[in-house]
Amino acid sequence: MKHRIGGWIFLGALVLFLLFDMTLTYRSAWENWAPLDYVINLTEAEPGEGILLSDGNTLSWDFEGSKEGLGSGKILIDVDNKDFGGVIHVQIKDESNDGLLYEEDFLKESVSDAISMDFGDGIRGISHHPLIIELSTDGVGEEDGIYLKAVNDETLPGSACAINGEKMDCDLALSFAPAAPHAKKIKLIYVFICWLLVLSVIYVFLMIKRQNLNLGRDVFLPISMVIGIAYMLFLPPFAAPDEETHYVTAYNMSNHILGVYDEDDIWRCREEDQYYTYSDQVNSYTYFYMFDDMFRRTAATDNTAENPVWGDMFKGPITMNGPGALGITFARILKLGYTDMILWGRFFNLLISSICIAGAISLTPVRKELFFVLGCLPIAFQQRASFSYDGMNIGLIFLFTAYLLHLIYEKDRIEKKDYVFLLLGMFFAAPMKLVYFPVALLVLLIPNAKFSNAKAWMIKTGYALSAVVFTVLWNSSRFIKNWDMTNETDYDGYTLSGVLTDFPHTCSLLIETIREKMGFYVNTTFGVSLGYFRFDFGNEFLIVLVIALVLALLIRQKYEVKTSHRWMFAIVFLLSAGMSVLTMLLVNTPLDSPVIEGVQGRYFLPVLPLLLLCLPEVRIEEESERLCSKVSMNLIVFVNAWMVTRLFGMVMAV
Repeated sequence: MKHRIGGWIFLGALVLFLLFDMTLTYRSAWENWAPLDYVINLTEAEPGEGILLSDGNTLSWDFEGSKEGLGSGKILIDVDNKDFGGVIHVQIKDESNDGLLYEEDFLKESVSDAISMDFGDGIRGISHHPLIIELSTDGVGEEDGIYLKAVNDETLPGSACAINGEKMDCDLALSFAPAAPHAKKIKLIYVFICWLLVLSVIYVFLMIKRQNLNLGRDVFLPISMVIGIAYMLFLPPFAAPDEETHYVTAYNMSNHILGVYDEDDIWRCREEDQYYTYSDQVNSYTYFYMFDDMFRRTAATDNTAENPVWGDMFKGPITMNGPGALGITFARILKLGYTDMILWGRFFNLLISSICIAGAISLTPVRKELFFVLGCLPIAFQQRASFSYDGMNIGLIFLFTAYLLHLIYEKDRIEKKDYVFLLLGMFFAAPMKLVYFPVALLVLLIPNAKFSNAKAWMIKTGYALSAVVFTVLWNSSRFIKNWDMTNETDYDGYTLSGVLTDFPHTCSLLIETIREKMGFYVNTTFGVSLGYFRFDFGNEFLIVLVIALVLALLIRQKYEVKTSHRWMFAIVFLLSAGMSVLTMLLVNTPLDSPVIEGVQGRYFLPVLPLLLLCLPEVRIEEESERLCSKVSMNLIVFVNAWMVTRLFGMVMAV
């Protein structure tokens, strides 16, 4: 009875804390925000002097570098404080003179010494390439011409002003702020997601009290989808590491699914997908564009437009970017808008990778709670709720590991279907990334007695060697590339032959890297730093995550893990982690760097269960064990609900 009352008090404390923190986050997100319009500020050499704009004159600004395209809003043009007729034109073009946006409006009256032009759907698709803005008029003569004046004396560096193509001493400053109506939609979405997260915490508390519970299917999968969608919405598109590259790869795969093929290095797409509207630089304005652009159908009728900004694609197994490609294809078939297409790609990646982890939790005969907690780490949610193939890496390697543990400890006899599953695991899981193929070596731990064939050791050895050979051949271009040549970079880097011949220096570099970077690796394994490490959460989040993980490790295992097995788990983890570090040393580290660059904790996450399985069991009472199980899963869901709403506040503050 005391434990029941204590459990309800624990749940009430979590819910009350979440509601209080969500309310504070909501208030802080809006207290410093004021809904303004987009403003074009025009200045000359001396602010206040006007620039005459009349029939036959075109005023233009040519910018260096890329500018972002953000949601709907207005342009305010300072005029000479009088009423007049005529039409003003605003055209936005790229460097090839292709029109990106064209608007016109009648000049009927001045409002507060300014003409207001509503852009309606907004300035779209103007990021990642130079930008030209032109203003011109019809029906306005010099006698009552428009004098463009400075709204303030801010200027935007890197721009050149011209009248009729002749350069002048004038600048254009863009002051971006969202239009007011979209704020209501964001507030409603935030409140709706917050209530879903609170209900998720309550759901987990109630479900884990049930008997005969399938932890993967009944708890992890629904919770993963709810929290994953929250991350998907509050971490804007392309904010996750390398997401842009994986989006390009998934879009190209979608082309093949739809039978749209590239020709002469021209990548085909829909018209509205030509340019990146999003980037890894996110702020509150990104939310305003994103939520305003949701639930919109596109007028695009074909997929024959040309995409001039796409970069290199990632080459890898279809399982890596296949889910994202399916989501993009689904959205294109339904003619959904650009933002909806990205969200559907993210959703399919989240769904399929979550199903894999749920399967791993259901299948593993040992440490189910451990797989649950690791699958719910914030970094795992970030990667699964984006286009990143890390989501499928985590899902498939977890599932492959759990299946091998099932064969080692639980399955009585190896059947024909098990050979098929092992073959599929070798083809689809092991080569996902070159560094994860050592997981296939766990097949050596399956007892010989479980095989019907007398030469079981030959079958296991052949399978392990085949996994190594297949994975190396699949990745041969990348594997051999760095053997005897430096990388295609602007600095002198390491080669594989150099690393092996100067082994003492390599060991010294590794020790220094661990000494300086260990804290960073811990943070990026758990996900205390998200979104290209721009959103850093406090130590209180890390403490709760570590407590949840430690409690999961206190739960006794159903099957005994032998000491020899622990050594094998450690070897597989070290092989995988070592290859991850070696890869970053070869492709990302200059010779003069004091540490190995580019290594992130998330690279170790797919094989982290094996490292934690090496730890010896701690014997506790059965009642305490059940309590640890419940508290561990409640805490990991709670900390994600806490973190995802804080993430919203952090983005809104940028």
